[in-house]
Amino acid sequence: MGEHRVLGDHQIVYLLRFLETLPRHAPGALEALLDQEIYCYTEVPYRLKPYAEIVADPQSTIVYDTELAARIGERVTAIGADGKLVRDRSERSTASTCSRSSWSPPSPSSPISSPAAASG
Repeated sequence: MGEHRVLGDHQIVYLLRFLETLPRHAPGALEALLDQEIYCYTEVPYRLKPYAEIVADPQSTIVYDTELAARIGERVTAIGADGKLVRDRSERSTASTCSRSSWSPPSPSSPISSPAAASG
């Protein structure tokens, strides 16, 4: 958990290629999957800096949250890879549709996903 990595733009390219290729191999498959609640949010220990700080230094836009990373690591140790998923107030992982999970953040009511919860 001590390793700090930022995911790169190449992952967007991989997703784009997958979305372009899937219809040729399985016509209608993507459309059939978009509205099923089978997707999840992953908790990441990065927080965006306030807008003013981003404008002042656009090359430094995120902060690594070491406390949250440690909590995620504890969950992973306790329950495996599912420990990386965003949890609701009852500590259950949450499901979403592809459309919703791709374009919107998890519910602010999630105690783990809120910045206030990340600080303690």
